[in-house]
Amino acid sequence: MQSQFEWVGEIRLIVDGTKVGFGHQLLMVSLAYRKRAVPIAWSWVKHVRGHSTGKQQVRLLKYVRSLLPKDTCFSGRR
Repeated sequence: MQSQFEWVGEIRLIVDGTKVGFGHQLLMVSLAYRKRAVPIAWSWVKHVRGHSTGKQQVRLLKYVRSLLPKDTCFSGRR
């Protein structure tokens, strides 16, 4: 991720949840790289229906934040 940041000047993250079996969801944060999504962190979430909670997403994003270069800033841009 450091080289991606140095080369492009930004790191784009994708948060996605996928239902896996009954009552479980795979919550993933990926690095957007050359029109691809490269998984960098994931978590199994017990979930029956719908989306994962914001609390679960924030927990995973906090972990990802610890992997990023210190001078990385976040933007709400899409």
